[in-house]
Amino acid sequence: MEKNEIVYWENFGSKIEKLKNSDKESIQVVSDFDWTLTYIKNKATNKVVPAIISVLYNEWYLSKDYSEKAKELENTYKPIEKDESLWLDERKEKMAEWWKKHNELLIKSWLTKQHIDSVIDSGIVQLRDGCIKFFEVLHNQWIPIMIFSASWLWTYAISTYLQRAWINYDNIHIVSNDFVWDDEWNAISWKEPFVTSLNKDETLISNKIFPEIYKEIKDKKDVVLLWNSLWDVPMASDSNNNFVLRVWFLWEDNTDKLEKFKEKFDIVLIWDWWMDEIIEILKQNI
Repeated sequence: MEKNEIVYWENFGSKIEKLKNSDKESIQVVSDFDWTLTYIKNKATNKVVPAIISVLYNEWYLSKDYSEKAKELENTYKPIEKDESLWLDERKEKMAEWWKKHNELLIKSWLTKQHIDSVIDSGIVQLRDGCIKFFEVLHNQWIPIMIFSASWLWTYAISTYLQRAWINYDNIHIVSNDFVWDDEWNAISWKEPFVTSLNKDETLISNKIFPEIYKEIKDKKDVVLLWNSLWDVPMASDSNNNFVLRVWFLWEDNTDKLEKFKEKFDIVLIWDWWMDEIIEILKQNI
């Protein structure tokens, strides 16, 4: 595949027609954060960007002991996360176990908001080119965007990224994990439910758990989904919506799997594509 190539599957045209014919009041965008709204490779170093939690322990912002124990947990649970021979419920249970153990480790390691700020200030994680314009288009049309992330740090981290880019609009809703902080911004406990890599689906958005978000999106059944992981695809299901236009950000090491995505996605953006194509689709069809 050529760098920055776009692949449109056969369902793309029919879904674009549905998007054009949608009432704007019924549209929402659903997106992951890591490697979807952010680049997969750092533009300055051309190295693969780790997830933000990995930046935290790779750079030893807390301690060597934390970094080593966090990596041990990852080595234990990451294979389970990807093992599709196991029952999904079993994998979900193990992911919740991993998230809890890592939260306990972060608290014991004296995580503060200042540590998260240091990760952001490092510049390792970068928003894709065009992200500011992308959010502006959604804001001007008052189309809500749901940002789902399973990271341990993301509610605070994502909102901080957006604030620093001057794109912390009211139509942006973040569904992620977060800690309870004391008066000195030390993490002292965590909020539930956990958002893990395997439970990021519509059932998280309920009137009980996220009442304000639920009120905003409960009647918006025309979905544009931006993602980078096959197991996250059920985040927006066809059965619960009028239609879902699925956009996949695919980087070069996975191009051999392109055919696997044919039944899962409608558009595949090869390599570290910017946001221009998504912006044009929204501008021309809403």
